[in-house]
Amino acid sequence: MCGILGFTGKGKVREIVREGLKALEYRGYDSCGYALSKSNELTIKKRVGKGKIDELADDLPECLVEKISVIAHTRWATHGKVDLTNAHPHTDCTQKIAVVHNGIISNYISLKRQLENKGHRFVSETDTEVVAHLIEENIKEFPFEKAVMKSFQQIEGSFALLVIRKGGDEIIGARNGSPLIIGANKTGFFISSDINSIARYTDNIMFLDDGEMFILNK
Repeated sequence: MCGILGFTGKGKVREIVREGLKALEYRGYDSCGYALSKSNELTIKKRVGKGKIDELADDLPECLVEKISVIAHTRWATHGKVDLTNAHPHTDCTQKIAVVHNGIISNYISLKRQLENKGHRFVSETDTEVVAHLIEENIKEFPFEKAVMKSFQQIEGSFALLVIRKGGDEIIGARNGSPLIIGANKTGFFISSDINSIARYTDNIMFLDDGEMFILNK
């Protein structure tokens, strides 16, 4: 069972990610990682093995006065072996879009073949990576937010997803069959697959329904 965490705002980023991921440890995990969008940069860090959350979080800035977006994940391997390549987050060919995902994308094989025929190169064995490439493909026709929505409409299965991009200040997410929760306080927005990972920061909580998508920005 995997865990999802996200935050967009200012403040104690390292603590938010560390404590949020630790609250998801009970689900079990064999790798963890995050993607951070800050100052027109997209930074991705991953660790393999249990007990690596502190080590992962130490790579994050302790506190930020500028607005950032970060998505993080604890993975329990389903598609593909346990290694850094298969750990989340996953990216597109341009390394500008990052995705974390809980659940199963049941039609990923057919989508992957379609995207490979269009020139996309996959590096992992996961079903998740297909989402990043779908968004990359759809951006050719649509603005970012609409490209993400189009991609969500193309996938099938049970999933909860978070997406960020290089230079963007938004987090976009959706759920279908896997839980996803949004919380808010004066510093920003919190997203998680489990209320316990964000409850210490806010009691202003919204539970998403199946088929719902959200965009969190300034």
